[in-house]
Amino acid sequence: MVMPADGDEHSRLDRQHLLHLLYLDGLYPLKELVEHNLRPKDPPPGILDVGTGSGRWALDMARQFPHAEVVGLDLVPPVLVTADEIPANCRFEVDDANLSLDHFENCFDLVHVRSSDTGLGDLKGWFYEIAKTLRPGGLLIMANGSIQKRGADLSPLPLTEPGQPGFSWLQNAWGFVYDGYVKKGNTGIQNPLYWDDWLQENPNFEYICRQDYFVPIGPWKPNMSEREVMTANLMREAEVRAMHAHKPHLLSQGHREADVDMWIE
Repeated sequence: MVMPADGDEHSRLDRQHLLHLLYLDGLYPLKELVEHNLRPKDPPPGILDVGTGSGRWALDMARQFPHAEVVGLDLVPPVLVTADEIPANCRFEVDDANLSLDHFENCFDLVHVRSSDTGLGDLKGWFYEIAKTLRPGGLLIMANGSIQKRGADLSPLPLTEPGQPGFSWLQNAWGFVYDGYVKKGNTGIQNPLYWDDWLQENPNFEYICRQDYFVPIGPWKPNMSEREVMTANLMREAEVRAMHAHKPHLLSQGHREADVDMWIE
């Protein structure tokens, strides 16, 4: 799955970064484990952000761990970041994560992949490649949103016709996005479905842990805190802007622009 790499997209990713910050109350889950791995030592701890996008996670990690060396990797550099914003312990490299990572062998104590695994053509094989970049005891943290939306009771919303029980324009629109990529032979959008199996099969990884988070799309739940309302509003914004980013893809499938605009709004 290929997304744009322009200022609008990086602005969207900045807002998505804020959403993750608020929901996780920080830059990463499993705080004690991550901070133990990134403690000061010799050689300095290394951090790799694969598919760094707007670069905000890498920049924030470099500031939080000034003794670590942080690398943000993507096909294009962050377009909204100025040179004076980049700490001395952070750099951005333009490269394709689908290619060999031999030059990073045994370099990192933490590898972070957020919303970018769908751009990896052979994720199962890539897990073997990325394992080579990790030092003994290194951590791989992956995160992605699901195109499967859920109702108030967390049950999956069905793909149905308008007027039928459980119908959602948003769920149907994501269904069209999914079908379009699969029909074009781009199966990366399916990658998150197989994370668990592929990591379990890979002898390089141990202590595999999965955490699912459910964020309301908009502040519809009663008695939400100010933080929850802000997070829910950011989630709604993220969904709308992600669908806008996929508009050319939907139009390329032959959907009418009026229909696509209705789904997005």
